[in-house]
Amino acid sequence: MKQIVLLLILFPLLSFSQSKKELRERVVSLQLDSVNQAAIINSHQDVIAEAEQTISDQYRAIVKKQQKIDSSQNLINELSYHLNEKQLALDSAYAELIDAKTVLFENKEELADNEVALSSLENEVFNLTLEKEMLQAQLDTVTRMPSSKEYGQSFYNSHGPFDFKYIYEGGNGYNPPEIYPIGWSYDGKIAYVGDNCDGGCGCCSSFFLVLDLKTNAILEQKEIATEALSLMWIDSEFLGLVTDAVARYDIIPLGFGQLNPSNHIERPGPIGVDIYISLEKSDDRYRIFDDGNYHQLITSGSLESYTMDGEIFCKPDVEYVGHIVSPIGNYVAIILMHKQPCQFEGEINYYPEFIGIKLE
Repeated sequence: MKQIVLLLILFPLLSFSQSKKELRERVVSLQLDSVNQAAIINSHQDVIAEAEQTISDQYRAIVKKQQKIDSSQNLINELSYHLNEKQLALDSAYAELIDAKTVLFENKEELADNEVALSSLENEVFNLTLEKEMLQAQLDTVTRMPSSKEYGQSFYNSHGPFDFKYIYEGGNGYNPPEIYPIGWSYDGKIAYVGDNCDGGCGCCSSFFLVLDLKTNAILEQKEIATEALSLMWIDSEFLGLVTDAVARYDIIPLGFGQLNPSNHIERPGPIGVDIYISLEKSDDRYRIFDDGNYHQLITSGSLESYTMDGEIFCKPDVEYVGHIVSPIGNYVAIILMHKQPCQFEGEINYYPEFIGIKLE
């Protein structure tokens, strides 16, 4: 019993003693924890200080970056401004380029028109020059107008017969044409005198003729019976007709010029037109073509044969001998030589045909 009581007395004491020990240990533990917490706090403070320093450094870096960004943005803004100015200048330059191209196109059209006008003026100058030469020749003729007889004798003495460059042949003889050219007019007329002998009648005559090459129509023709061409200048009526017609048709006494035997006709000067003559003959017709113009027909004529009792006993012929070009106008005369056989005593008559072409 005493033991139980003793235990009851000692148990609280022992419990208190145990609690104190635990308390002490707890205090020590707390003290240790406090030391550790202080160390941790110090460590955290150091970390915080380092973080604050880092944040401060990073802030300063951010400020510098922001400054660089602001500077870059300012540069971008400035470049954008200049870019806009350049774009405006480019748009303006492009608009000016379009305008310049339009002006250039208009200038090209104007240049083409000017070239056409220049060509037209060159043609006009060429024609006016020819008119001047014609008027000068007429003036020279008027200022010194010889008598009809003087004119005829002077013309006959200074001009030989025209050379057709043709070989006459056949039969018991032949009668070639004897032509003395007087000249041309500006508008395509030619005038000449000549001897005409006919083997059929054995007679000769002198004649004067004015031919319009625009229509191939005879404008004036006069014939006088003479033994020789030189004798016709004695006939005052004939001489008066010749000199009057020469003046009336504005014939400039330049002669015909040289015969060109080529079938290729080329007109020099600002206006150039090439013609290629071809002659085609059938049984009773002949035809003249321009092969340079799609075989265009120029003229045609008869080659009708002479018959007796239904049989052909005499057949005419024709040949191209050449052409002459007007020295003062835009005309050319092609020349055909006609051959008429079966004349009196078997002679052959030859006579030329002049066919006019206007060169355009």
